[in-house]
Amino acid sequence: KEEFNIEESFIELNFDKKYESFLLMDKKKYVGHVTNIEGKKTNEIYARGLEYHKKDTFSFVKEKQRELVEFILYNEPTRDQLRNFMFRVKKEFDDREFTKDELVITKKVGKDFDEYVNLKSAPLHVRLANQIKEKYGRSLVKSEVEYIITEHDGKLQGVFPEEYDGKYFKEYYWTNLTRESLERVANT
Repeated sequence: KEEFNIEESFIELNFDKKYESFLLMDKKKYVGHVTNIEGKKTNEIYARGLEYHKKDTFSFVKEKQRELVEFILYNEPTRDQLRNFMFRVKKEFDDREFTKDELVITKKVGKDFDEYVNLKSAPLHVRLANQIKEKYGRSLVKSEVEYIITEHDGKLQGVFPEEYDGKYFKEYYWTNLTRESLERVANT
């Protein structure tokens, strides 16, 4: 007030959404049960930054994270109920035979290959895109790369879907992709 010689200051806020229940995981990562959007009644889930909205997410994660979000927002479960949910998902994961299409992960190559200090330590999708460049001379920079994670021998290894032989790194798909995504929501 003194520094800028301002007597009055106003901030105008407009109504956007009314949430019946809301989960905030992190900055720009939230989800809620919306009952009113700009004065219109609704009954929907509104989410930002969660894996089930992203293209680069394992399909099983999308399905189970959405189920978990709805379970929490509509039921307000106890810790025991959340634990039981996780046990059921783990059992379903272990018992399920995933198809090639379900295992595919899609990521965009965001920058030129020469911007990586060492292409051998670059993320898997970048290393795979570089293989295409070396083999066919075609750059996939700013393009999406589809792949399946096959193993971890100090760094992730993977193949293009057309090269998939039925072997995938199941532990990684559970621990790093599925469990981690579900726990982030459940522990909120």
